[in-house]
Amino acid sequence: MDLENTRDEFAEMYHRAYHGFGPDAVYNVDETGFYYDMPPKYIWSVKGGEPKIATGEKHSLRMTAVLTVKADGTKLPILFIIRGSPGGRIASNELPT
Repeated sequence: MDLENTRDEFAEMYHRAYHGFGPDAVYNVDETGFYYDMPPKYIWSVKGGEPKIATGEKHSLRMTAVLTVKADGTKLPILFIIRGSPGGRIASNELPT
């Protein structure tokens, strides 16, 4: 089976399965992780001790941005995900968009 046939079969299957959904009901979502502050370049330790960063410190400077757009072109607000703590509060207010 060549690439064009594969593409055509997939397109036919997709349109058959999702023909009832309008462009306002089809979403494309992607996520990307990034550092909002860089981890330290150098780590100091007591003489004879081991230089290391605790696991939590390594990853606490990262966040994830979730980007969503509808098939009709509508962009949804960016969702930022940061590390929390078990049993911690979840903020219920949003930033202005």
